[in-house]
Amino acid sequence: MKLNTILLFTIVLVGCQPQPKNEQHRHTVCQSLIEGYLKMTNQQDYKMEQRTDDETSTISHYQYKRNSSNEVVMLNSVYSKLYFNCRQQQKSYFLAQHSSEGQITPILEVHFPSNAYVSFRERF
Repeated sequence: MKLNTILLFTIVLVGCQPQPKNEQHRHTVCQSLIEGYLKMTNQQDYKMEQRTDDETSTISHYQYKRNSSNEVVMLNSVYSKLYFNCRQQQKSYFLAQHSSEGQITPILEVHFPSNAYVSFRERF
């Protein structure tokens, strides 16, 4: 019950922050891609800690931190933090993971067909 209340309160607060619709849509897609990747690689114990946006482009930087719960977790990664870049270019999204040493590893590209992209955008 307490968790549901916190989740509802968080959703309300996030909804109060004014963001342009395009930017909000981009962040929703990028976070979904990152969290889907983490789920596929059995790294669900990471939660988003910080997001920064490049002012001059459509690139967002996401920092995920290992959840500090007392649960026993399978350790697939030795890193306490993971870093991702997500870039939107027209109807495509490009997701990459980068290390603290600066090595960038492309993870995923998603290309929306014209008709599907328009109907998808209208839903959000």
